[in-house]
Amino acid sequence: IDEVSKYAGITELNYKILHQLIDKILVSKAEKVDGEYVQKIQIFYRFIGPLDAIE
Repeated sequence: IDEVSKYAGITELNYKILHQLIDKILVSKAEKVDGEYVQKIQIFYRFIGPLDAIE
């Protein structure tokens, strides 16, 4: 928690912070749903793992 809490007040995400916080990002293939393209994104954070997928 101490490691993550030092980033609580960041106002800008830069290359260094991005690599310190995020392990990987998975982007699924875009699919057409009800006439619109939908693509799921899953972010794996270094200290807490993945959160629910974002659509």
